[in-house]
Amino acid sequence: MKFLLVDDHPMWRQGMVFFLRSHAAATAVLEAASGAEALGLVDRHDDLDLALVDLDMRGMDGLETVARLRERRPDLRSVVLSASDRQEDVWRSLSAGACGFIPKSAEPQAMKSALVEVMGGRPCVPTLEAAGGASRRAPEAPPDSSGDLTLRQQEVLALMCQGLPNKCIAQELALTEKTVKVHVGAIFKALAVTNRTQAVLAAQRRPGRHPALV
Repeated sequence: MKFLLVDDHPMWRQGMVFFLRSHAAATAVLEAASGAEALGLVDRHDDLDLALVDLDMRGMDGLETVARLRERRPDLRSVVLSASDRQEDVWRSLSAGACGFIPKSAEPQAMKSALVEVMGGRPCVPTLEAAGGASRRAPEAPPDSSGDLTLRQQEVLALMCQGLPNKCIAQELALTEKTVKVHVGAIFKALAVTNRTQAVLAAQRRPGRHPALV
């Protein structure tokens, strides 16, 4: 695994590099002290597996960095790291295109589990509990006010929740990939979201959702 770590605090980066190499199967960790530096590294390294981005950075902040990384490399997953655990920050991060949000105060095992989830194609949004650990509680999402999904859209959404890309969903449902893309677009509109991670989180809170989403 090849990770990109973006944080403007050298001591934190040093600790995270050690953690990623020791606990997250990282064979290489590239370091960037700013969003601009991260964009340059992404342009030069097309084999990155995951970007870990600090939310609060001087200059280009984490949200802008995630959004611009997504523009450059739509296939590169990004996770926001932050000293904050506010649900507003979690949702803003997901809206920018992040696949997950991990508080910097999370326990090592919780952080490792979160990274496993993200690398498995599943969203991860742990937030702090009062006791100081991490839970899988999701942030509040925009209300669903666009009507119910069709049965086929529910089937597509259920497979999205399992982390399957459009190509695999098409194979599972005997559809063309183009048809799956149309269904995904309709799901985004119905759930009032803009990306797959938000769709999965919103699906988990829909009343009367498809059994496969429970």
